[in-house]
Amino acid sequence: MIPNNSLLTRARAAGTALLDFLYPRRCMGCQRWMPRGEPGFLCAECYQAIAFINNPCKRCGAPLGPYSQNDKNCPKCRQLSLHFHSARAAGTYSSPLKELVHSLKYSRELAAVTPLAEIILDALRSSPIAEFSQVVVPVPLHPSRLRHRTFNQSALIGRAVARHLDIPFSDALARTRPTESQTNLLPAARRRNIKGAFGIRRKEAVAGRQVLLIDDVITTGATASECAKVLKGAGAARVCAAAVAR
Repeated sequence: MIPNNSLLTRARAAGTALLDFLYPRRCMGCQRWMPRGEPGFLCAECYQAIAFINNPCKRCGAPLGPYSQNDKNCPKCRQLSLHFHSARAAGTYSSPLKELVHSLKYSRELAAVTPLAEIILDALRSSPIAEFSQVVVPVPLHPSRLRHRTFNQSALIGRAVARHLDIPFSDALARTRPTESQTNLLPAARRRNIKGAFGIRRKEAVAGRQVLLIDDVITTGATASECAKVLKGAGAARVCAAAVAR
């Protein structure tokens, strides 16, 4: 017997309402209580406040002006030697997307993995990147930082993206040396800081494949480019990068 969809919908709605009553949820953006029955992890107001990148540079993913053509490289990456084919970020690194990233990265709110992955996937729907990707690889953490944080946020998001795309996930990359935080470094210093910081540990996972490299945030593209260089050196056919924020 085929289940009645309307009955299933009403049952799910009733279940959601019951859970909201028993375990009220806070919006991960503004921390206000979520209205009962409202889906997702962000309230409607916060979701609407996300600065989505609707006109990205096709090469580096940086937001372009409303009247800019995105069929050419933007001024930010035109003079750079980037090793990835293209990059895409869902939105700019500002509130409330910034808070959502921080809730996972610094507050260990593992429930944020699902909305972060969904936000990346929404951005990839307007890009051919996901269509041609054959394996998902996260940007790795150095073992010392992984021990301190206990998880790699990019790996958690990457696994969720891979499951949705129904393609393999592989921790093919390794960070071979600790690096200074990129946060306060200028672009040239970022590239020097990250140079030679990655190695390959699962060459067979990427050789001949089109790789989707996942990170939480892309700033100048230096980290993604260095990762792509190592992946291509291991035989990857093409590397595209995707992140929650830019």
